[in-house]
Amino acid sequence: MNARANDGDTALTYASGGHLDVVRALIAARADVNAKYNDGGTVLMLAAQSGQLEVVRAMLAAKADVNAKANDSRTALLLASNNGHLDVVLALLAAKADVNAKLDVGATALMLASQEGHLDVVRALLAAKANDGRTTALLLAKDSKIRAVLVRAGARP
Repeated sequence: MNARANDGDTALTYASGGHLDVVRALIAARADVNAKYNDGGTVLMLAAQSGQLEVVRAMLAAKADVNAKANDSRTALLLASNNGHLDVVLALLAAKADVNAKLDVGATALMLASQEGHLDVVRALLAAKANDGRTTALLLAKDSKIRAVLVRAGARP
């Protein structure tokens, strides 16, 4: 069950693409919910990136580390924010994800969501007290509504 492929994938990795019943069965059989791939990524990160809300919830309920970092410092929240998965972002924030976590290159979830045009995610991150990178998020925003929200939140060009 915790056997790994050459890239570090486990059975839980393969199930995380939306096979919720299999994910639950593997968790019940004590699959390692915090196992990392060769690049440091986790199943929670994979599910967050692809917007698999129910898999994210199952992983969080099984005590997956919501703030685990991959080799490049990406987290589940950074990935969900970049891809605009609002429900996943809200679930991760409710589980105490670090709203100000940064990639190695310095990008925050707020910056990524802003750059990608995910207005609702930007609002959710600001409501969760995202304060690192507001000005950069403003500079990256292509959408006028996002720029307005960031300015109201105190971002200055």
